[in-house]
Amino acid sequence: SHSDVKKMAAALKAVVAVYARGGWLTAQERKDLEEQLKDAASFDAEKLGNAIKRLHESGYWDTLPPVEGMEEEDMRGGNGRVEIEEVRKDGWMMTSPHWWRGECWGPSVATPVFLILPPKVAKLGRKGASFSCMELVRKRGIWRPQGACDMDSPFANVYPP
Repeated sequence: SHSDVKKMAAALKAVVAVYARGGWLTAQERKDLEEQLKDAASFDAEKLGNAIKRLHESGYWDTLPPVEGMEEEDMRGGNGRVEIEEVRKDGWMMTSPHWWRGECWGPSVATPVFLILPPKVAKLGRKGASFSCMELVRKRGIWRPQGACDMDSPFANVYPP
């Protein structure tokens, strides 16, 4: 839960302080770690997951105008997970260390894809957050999430960065 993540981040912040006082971390390392922990503590996987599910259930991606020249359908999966590579104001660049496309696997199909989102949902994302059991499907030139293995949900779980 989000409250558990906040508690864990607070505990890790205390560990960072002990390491810094002991001389095992530089001031810059401490600052960087504390920023990462602050970002992790603000990440709400449940809220993010619910927002994506609502968009999926409402048919959000079907309401967007088609992208000309990209009508060919395509599908990519992430062999277990798909992650946010970059957060933009209108969506996310999504990738996976193990993209597959049809019968092909690996780097030749590893180009990130852009998932269009409303700005209020896009800002909930964090670089490195991942979704398990998610595939991305392109229809009418627009990428959209779809659950793997005929799941009703577009993913199984959301994981923090």
